[in-house]
Parts: sequence; C-alpha cells; structure tokens
Amino acid sequence: MAVSYAKLPHNPETEKATLGSVLMSKSACDETLSTLQVEDFFDENHRKIYQAIINVNAKGNAVDVQTVTEELKNLKALEDVGGVDYLYELTQSMLSPDNVKEYNAILKQNANLRNLLLAMKDIEEDYLKRDIDDYTAFVGQVQKKIDKICEERKISNFASSKEIVDKVQQQIYTIAERRKDRDWTGVDTGFGLLNYYTNGLQPQNLIIVAGRPGLGKTAFALQLALNAAMKDKVPVAIFEMEMSAVMLYSRLLSNLSDVKSRDILSGKFETKQKVAINENLEKLAKLKIFVDESSALTIYDIIAKARKLKSEQPDLGLIIIDYLGLIASDAKRRGRYDSRQLEIQDYTRSLHELARDLNIPIVLLCQLNRKVEDRGEGGTPRLSDLRESGAIEQDAEIVLLLHRDDYGRNELVEKHEREKAKAKDMSPEARRDLVAVAQKRVEEENAKANQDEMKKNSPILHVIIAKNRNGESDRTVDLMFEKEYSRFRDVSKEYRERKKQILGADYLDEE
Repeated sequence: MAVSYAKLPHNPETEKATLGSVLMSKSACDETLSTLQVEDFFDENHRKIYQAIINVNAKGNAVDVQTVTEELKNLKALEDVGGVDYLYELTQSMLSPDNVKEYNAILKQNANLRNLLLAMKDIEEDYLKRDIDDYTAFVGQVQKKIDKICEERKISNFASSKEIVDKVQQQIYTIAERRKDRDWTGVDTGFGLLNYYTNGLQPQNLIIVAGRPGLGKTAFALQLALNAAMKDKVPVAIFEMEMSAVMLYSRLLSNLSDVKSRDILSGKFETKQKVAINENLEKLAKLKIFVDESSALTIYDIIAKARKLKSEQPDLGLIIIDYLGLIASDAKRRGRYDSRQLEIQDYTRSLHELARDLNIPIVLLCQLNRKVEDRGEGGTPRLSDLRESGAIEQDAEIVLLLHRDDYGRNELVEKHEREKAKAKDMSPEARRDLVAVAQKRVEEENAKANQDEMKKNSPILHVIIAKNRNGESDRTVDLMFEKEYSRFRDVSKEYRERKKQILGADYLDEE
C-alpha cells in the first residue's frame, strides 16, 4: 500500500531551524536561496514563509522578521502562518546560522525522497487504472520519470577556480596519456582524416550519420563498429532493426575475409576462400560486438538494454543504432506527441542524455529527405536535409552526411527514364519535347561526370562533416567503398595527390 502524504519523509525542526537561520543571517539567507525551492519544505505554512522570503529578496530588500512580516501581510498569509510571534519563534529554533548547509542538505534529501515516493504512488495508480500492453515500454517510462526527478533535485553550486583547474589538469593528463601512441583521444574510427577532424568518437557524444537509402549508411556504421572492436578492443553494441544478426555478421565476415557477401550467403566459394572464412570466423568470435536484432524497439527498450549491457560490460566503448526511423512508437497512439517532430525530438534528447550518462559515444543512423536529389548541385546534402526534425541537428555533437557523386546522377537518370515512360501517353509533339529535355539533362550530367577526374577512382564515398561542436566542420573525408565486401578504407596516396592538384589549398591531407 502506498504511503500516506502525512507519513512522507520530513523534519519539522530542521525546517524551522533553516527558516530561523535565514531570518537572522544574510550569509545563511544567500546560501539557502541558492539551494532550496519552496517545494523542498513539507509544512504548508513554512512554504508560505519561504515564498515571502524569496519575494523580499527579489525586491532587493534585506530579509528579516520585519520585512517578511510585511510581505506576508501583502500575501494575506500572516495569520495563517501563526503571525509575528511564530516568526520570532523561528529565530529561536536554530542553534547557529553556520549550520545552514547541513540544514539545507537534510531538507533536500527529504524532498528528494518525497518526490520519489510520490512518483512511485503515481506509477502504481497508473498501473491499476489501465492495461499494460507493452511491459518494456511501461518500465522505460517509469525509469525515465524517476531519472528526471533525480536530475531535477540535484544540488548544483558554483565551482571555484581551484576546483575547475584541478579538473582541467586531470583531464589534460588523461588525454596526454591516451595520445602516447596516437594523435586522437576518442574511439578509433579507423580512418586517419576522420580521426584528425573529430579527434575520434568522443565519450558523451551523440553522432548522427545520415544519407539517402542505399547509400551505405549501415555498411559505414558496421565499419566503425569493426574498427572500434579490433583497433581499440572495446565492446560495441549494435541495435540493428533492419536485418538479422546473422546477416550483419555475414557482412563483417565478408569485410575481413575478402569473400563477397553474396558468395558467403550462397555458399559459392573456393577452398582458399573457405580457409579465409574459417580463420576470420574465429577472429569475429573473439570480438566483443553485441547485436540486438529486435525489429520493433522503442526508445525505452534501447535505453534499458544499453544500461544493462553497460553494467555487464563496464568498458563498453560504442553504441550504434540503425536507425532513427525504425524506432517504434507506443506513445503516439496515446496522444502523447502532437507531431512526429516532437516525437523525434524526444528520441534524440533521450539518446543524448544516455550518451552522457553512460559516458560513451552513440552513433545514430538517419535518413535524408529527397530534397537532396531534386535540388541539383550534384545532390550534395546539407544539414537542412535531415528528415523529420531540426532537433536531430540540435542534440548531436557531430553530424556526418554521406554522399556519392554517382548516387545523385543515377537517381536523375532513373527519374528521366520514368519521364520517358510517362511520355508514351502524350501527343507526339509533347512527348518529343519532354524526351529531348530529359535527354539533354542526362547528357549534361554524364559530361560533368566524365570531366571530373576524381570519378575515375569511383566508388568514392564523401563523408561530409556538417556539424562538429568541438572541432572543424564543413570538411569532407573521402573513403573508398568496396560495396561487395561491405568495406570502407582510406583513399590511396595517389588519389590524395591528384585531389591536391585539383583543389590546391582547399584540400587538407591527414599527413
């Protein structure tokens, strides 16, 4: 049975001592006003007195029995709280204003416990009022509610220069230790120039990887996972909502063994390839890559499972979620969100908080909208192309936009082919004009591609650093994409030299 309100944790004598200290000492008043809220007092009359104290202070007046008495008169609450006599009684109830920090801590602790118990009572009532059709979602909502209460009740005070300097010094030494064998401090992406710009995948960061369908987002994310697990030897969690764990590991096996994915899945490989497959299966078995292949995960599922894995694998180094658009919603049908944008905002904010809480980077895959292909300019994506919500950009420390030069061109050709098909039902004149325009646009695109020397090295995937809160942005990292092996690697030295010749000072090499 839930505890009654009268039995909730409270300490009347400490409340009186706190208010008495505030009325008698300016330093005690300043300390308390920066720490306690009205709701931290349990007694309703004490809340009214503290509200009057807040009002007096806000007006720039000194807080004492006289000024608080006048404010209580204005609030028409003086008689309710026991009159002037009670205020004087408060000043006699404290031992010393110097103890006010301890008084505040006691009141904060009691208030925190009360709020938790009241939240538990609300949760119990919510459970009894309705059927729980999704247990995991319900538990996730409970956890989020309790986490929010705990976060709101934390006491946060100013830090002194000495305290901050000590933390900075510790951080510098920690970073220096990590830099002994390499030039970045975060999780190794496996790509030199990307590490250079991002300093590796940093703890507490939400990293967005976005691109159009079929561009290689999942393959890129799997390469990040493989590089982190093999190079940094850290556990990696993958929430894969689009393919099975077996299919995902088949891609990783192809990446390592140089056997095409389709050959692995079809069983068509030679003896030499079979040896490579067996050797790399053993390598994969030793890696700490954990895959959740559930197809209908809610945000609460992801948070709960991530926390559980973190408790089991304290050195968990990276979480990958594939992808935002597949996160299931149970709250929408209950009318919790007014729009899909608000729902996405809740998801990205929750994942950002999870990254900070677990102290690890989270890579979240997203889709770009079709404006990328329709805009022209080679179909180069922008931050504004993130589908569904500006909150995605707002909550992320890093946004990586994936782009292939040939992707936009192929989409354009397909579009023109569709236009030609539609033209069959038009008059001969209209059909001729439409086909001529479409054909001209295709020829222009193909000519542009043939003139661009860099496309001789295709397939090149451009990783555009559209946002980088703690480093350089508006930079592009070029990677070779070997699609048949689901593998990415840094471009060759020859490629970089040719690009330097074309771009000159605008090109920065990792060397």
